[in-house]
Amino acid sequence: MGIFTINVGVVGLGFGAQVCIPGFQACPDTEVIAVCSHTRAKAEAAAAQYQIPNAFDDYDTMLELDGLDVVNITTPPYLHRPMVVAALQAGKHVLCEKPMALNMAEAAEMCKLAQHKGLVGMIDHEYRFLPTWAYMKEMISGGYLGELYTVDLTAYTSAWANPNRPPAWANPDQSPWNWLAQEEKGGGILGALGSHLIDGLHWFFGDIESVSGELDAFITERKHLPSGEMRAVTADDSFAFLTRFAKGGHGVVRVSFVVWGGSGLQLKAYGSEGTLVLDNLLHPSGVLSGARRGDNQLVELSVPEEFQFDAQHDDRRLGPFIRLVETLVTGIRTGAGVAPSFADGLKVQKVMDALRHSDESGEWVEVD
Repeated sequence: MGIFTINVGVVGLGFGAQVCIPGFQACPDTEVIAVCSHTRAKAEAAAAQYQIPNAFDDYDTMLELDGLDVVNITTPPYLHRPMVVAALQAGKHVLCEKPMALNMAEAAEMCKLAQHKGLVGMIDHEYRFLPTWAYMKEMISGGYLGELYTVDLTAYTSAWANPNRPPAWANPDQSPWNWLAQEEKGGGILGALGSHLIDGLHWFFGDIESVSGELDAFITERKHLPSGEMRAVTADDSFAFLTRFAKGGHGVVRVSFVVWGGSGLQLKAYGSEGTLVLDNLLHPSGVLSGARRGDNQLVELSVPEEFQFDAQHDDRRLGPFIRLVETLVTGIRTGAGVAPSFADGLKVQKVMDALRHSDESGEWVEVD
């Protein structure tokens, strides 16, 4: 098969404009030929900023563009299923933002359609490509931990603690009350961050077999900037759950985005032969430490050069996203499977659904 440039259309211009467009443009094998936003002026501004030839405010019209190979969907979760289905029906490969869908049924439909069409379906769990994550995965696969005993994953931050300001990662002019505050639109920290963490747990330790957990919205109202009024929050800002892994071992995950002076993000994994601890786990400058059987203390582990990024970027999300794009390109060109795939996204969705069921029932729930 000859080498060809892969033409991309980016839909949604929040994360899409901040990370995805620069990421695709940093890859010599891809070219962004179109952007789409529900606001025409926003699409045209992004097209001008990044010198992209086509700007759309109608998604279906963009799908008719000649030469379009891949659609990168970075819209809120409630739009993922209809947009993915339309792209696949139009014969386009898809890179979809996480969480994959609103529920397991939607995600399963998207998986089946991609398989039926013979098209690549990938989920943007880009943190798998962080140097510390990739090296930790290799060490676990090589037996560093031995038999898994327990996992402790915590994420405590004030990123969404002020009801009068947007989340810390958002644009400054974004309204504090938006789709992230609305459960029916796929909002909440379980989807926004928990989907990444669950994907990481699967990748490191294997399938999650059952869960028992609770979701909370401690801040019950947030400001809607256009009107100035406070509106009710229906989506979680904190969650916690216990988990059992199919291969053995258990874990506890505790997350809150509304705590002051939070201790950040940390993953600890304990096994029969060793311990691994990953601090600042969503950042390229994260620190991986380990201890083997008989050691009395952790020592920092040096991540080999082969796992490091070729270049440093102002936006810390760009490095792992570029690696993900390279994997996507290989999958399209060779027909080989990609990861994280739609099937991986479906696995995450099943755990999220089970957690919501557990929150409602107060019981342990088997992951379907």
